Amino acid sequence: MAESVDQMLDQMRKAKEVGGDLVEVRVDFLKNFIPRQDLEILIKQSPLPTLVTFRGQTEPCMN
Repeated sequence: MAESVDQMLDQMRKAKEVGGDLVEVRVDFLKNFIPRQDLEILIKQSPLPTLVTFRGQTEPCMN
């Protein structure tokens, strides 16, 4: 989870460096989320297979 696409990409790269084999992208945490633009960037630049999640405001969060 991150507030910007750049922060998410940085975290994805770090996950790969430490041996991750999959990342989950929580786009509901992005500030100023632009779906088509942001998803294209995240999916194309992700170094790992990516699961995209968007949780609405009414869905409980298990943090």
